[in-house]
Amino acid sequence: MLQTDGITYGYQWDNSSNTTRRFGTNMIQDTNDDSALAGFTSDIIIADFDGLGEGQSTDYEGAVADHDSGGGWFIEVGSAWQAAGLSRAVEHIDQSWFRDRDDPNVLDPDYLDAVRLSSCAQWLYDTIPEVLPGDLNGDDYVDFSDFAAFAQFWLNSDCHAPDWCLGADFEPDGDVDWSDLAEFAYNWLAD
Repeated sequence: MLQTDGITYGYQWDNSSNTTRRFGTNMIQDTNDDSALAGFTSDIIIADFDGLGEGQSTDYEGAVADHDSGGGWFIEVGSAWQAAGLSRAVEHIDQSWFRDRDDPNVLDPDYLDAVRLSSCAQWLYDTIPEVLPGDLNGDDYVDFSDFAAFAQFWLNSDCHAPDWCLGADFEPDGDVDWSDLAEFAYNWLAD
């Protein structure tokens, strides 16, 4: 924790491993059209790092750290999580603060933003090939080698983004069950 005059105003990176997957929840503060890059338009999603019980804080308030550019932002829609953006702006190097460092009585939350994926949706659909449900090995054909990969995750109930049990959770709803097997069977021997 970072403190001045006994008041916590933020946190410092503890130099722990950068390989642990972590998450945070923040409220979206705003969206904006950022056209500063040679005429290219990038819709952005804006959030900030609020202190507990301050501003629009959530239970697991988070801040984007150095080297987090490109990390996913997700929005819960019904019971599914959908990709909403990719991190692009990091305000700090090894510290995160929700109050002013010089005067911790003043709220001054870190700024963070992401490229809004919905504004790039058509380009993404045109550029990234559609994956055939059931083709778990990427050979554009659904056969026994894909079934072997599928079987490794059968009845697994711990599937989550971004890979959803390496694609075996086709729905995706967090588990590999009969619904996923039905989708797999529907595409059997398809290319």
